[in-house]
Amino acid sequence: MEFKSIDSDLYSSLHGAMVKDAYLDSENNLIMLIEDYYNFNAGRTSVKGQIGEKLQQKGELQNL
Repeated sequence: MEFKSIDSDLYSSLHGAMVKDAYLDSENNLIMLIEDYYNFNAGRTSVKGQIGEKLQQKGELQNL
């Protein structure tokens, strides 16, 4: 799976994602819902990554 992101801090990747409701429509297009969950690892160098990791450890992040 390939996609583009202007936010290089999030590494343009899916971690701990769930694929749901996948099907082919009448024109053979693949339709699906992908829910991605943040998984912040220790040792992140960016401020966003460090704050995310601390909030994750405290249980203060909520996946919506």
